[in-house]
Amino acid sequence: MALCQRLRKVVGGLLENPGFMDLVIFDADLGANKDALVKVKAHTVTTLVIYRDNSEVLRSSGETRPDAVEALLKKAM
Repeated sequence: MALCQRLRKVVGGLLENPGFMDLVIFDADLGANKDALVKVKAHTVTTLVIYRDNSEVLRSSGETRPDAVEALLKKAM
């Protein structure tokens, strides 16, 4: 499974957790949303960018381990 697919699966599973249900997720595919990725400066594949109140609070590239992604989401909240 490709990294992006793995991250989608991990984030999708975490969004079922009541603590994360209020998060809004924008999933941009490099092939279909290149302009959006350039705008948020996601220069590497599988980049998780977290915003709060219109400001970036956290960025991670290549991380797909469920426990690590969950820790990143908790840290950003």
